[in-house]
Amino acid sequence: PPGPPALPLIGHSLWRRKIFHHKACMDYSKEYGPVIRFRVGVKDVIVLNDYESIKEVLTRKEVLNRTENILLDRTGVKGVVALNGDAWQENRRFCLHVLRDLGFGRKSMEEHIEEEVQYLADKMRDLRGSPVDIRKYLVPSMSNNITALVFGNRYPFEDPRRKFLDETLGKALKVIGSGSLFTFLPRWAFNAAVLLRFTSVSATIKLFEDIFAFISEQVEQHKDTLDENSDRDFIDGYIKKMKEHKDNPDSFFKRGNLLGNVLNFFGAGSNTVQLTVNWHLLNCADKVDSVKRRIQEEIDSVVGRERQPHWEDHKKMPFTVATIWEMYRW
Repeated sequence: PPGPPALPLIGHSLWRRKIFHHKACMDYSKEYGPVIRFRVGVKDVIVLNDYESIKEVLTRKEVLNRTENILLDRTGVKGVVALNGDAWQENRRFCLHVLRDLGFGRKSMEEHIEEEVQYLADKMRDLRGSPVDIRKYLVPSMSNNITALVFGNRYPFEDPRRKFLDETLGKALKVIGSGSLFTFLPRWAFNAAVLLRFTSVSATIKLFEDIFAFISEQVEQHKDTLDENSDRDFIDGYIKKMKEHKDNPDSFFKRGNLLGNVLNFFGAGSNTVQLTVNWHLLNCADKVDSVKRRIQEEIDSVVGRERQPHWEDHKKMPFTVATIWEMYRW
């Protein structure tokens, strides 16, 4: 596809900024058409600017594969988010199977979430109305649901392991989601940058190594205490699956896939959720009368002030549910 001129090896200036400028892409589409090609490093990035192009491209099997990620290739760790083909299909199927066996989407998981919400509410109550960055409480609270799912237990907010996970995962997910320029470097340049201390590439590799070392420690602890007749959490289930396929050199269930899947769970189940809740709080703060008041009235009417809300209550709370869905649409 056509696109604006770019500098050799560096690419187009639009990608050297911290924020992706969608309005600039819309302006370029007036000159180059709805499908535009930008050069980023040594790779091409295609931007779709109208509904017809988006629908046509995203319904073609040829573009469904995840692109290569030089960072994940370097670490040798890939979960369902980065896998393709049969490896993706088999891991996805097994992950869903384990989650169902552990009670994901069932009453047992709901009870755990309710306990975590109560812990969060108690922490907020201790603040006695003083101002606070709500993310300091949302991040560990949301992440604890995943911690219990993959590691088998939650960590108190003050636990050093909790703080380590929150800080390192936050940085790692920011790198993954930012489209960092170093992921578009030629492989030789990337490998050279890894060897140079004090570069962002070297620091990022060290960050992921620390995360995977933490997860690996959990895996080893699980191996030492494994019960062949019962799964305590996701890691237990995956270790047993790895054992089943240990004699198959082409197995899709390897240690690197286990580490990658655990990281993917934290990315999808903690960071995304806390961002969504953050936006809900902002929406309520911005629209006190039209949104916050109506939600509170519906909660008081259906749930009351003497008990926690349950999932079953949502059937009687149309405005609250509609507000949640509308935020997802944003």
